[in-house]
Amino acid sequence: MKIKTIVRFALVCCSFGFFLSFMIWGEKGLWSQFKMSGEVKLEQKKVAKIEVDIEDLQAKISNFKNDDFYKEKMAREELLLGAKNELVYVLS
Repeated sequence: MKIKTIVRFALVCCSFGFFLSFMIWGEKGLWSQFKMSGEVKLEQKKVAKIEVDIEDLQAKISNFKNDDFYKEKMAREELLLGAKNELVYVLS
């Protein structure tokens, strides 16, 4: 009678241990969920930064389409262009 009880207890403990280890370290276990939540937060930060970059680029495009002064400023600063009969000096 005691041996059957001990065997049953051992089987229950082993089964519970296996189940618990699978729930913690398994493919969809707690450890994986913890790692994935960190990765999700990192990707959300990247998405937020990209959205800000998109807004900045859209503002630049809008300025470039609608503002002649902005076009001239970009031509002078980015492309190092000047107006007719104007010398451009580059200091580095």
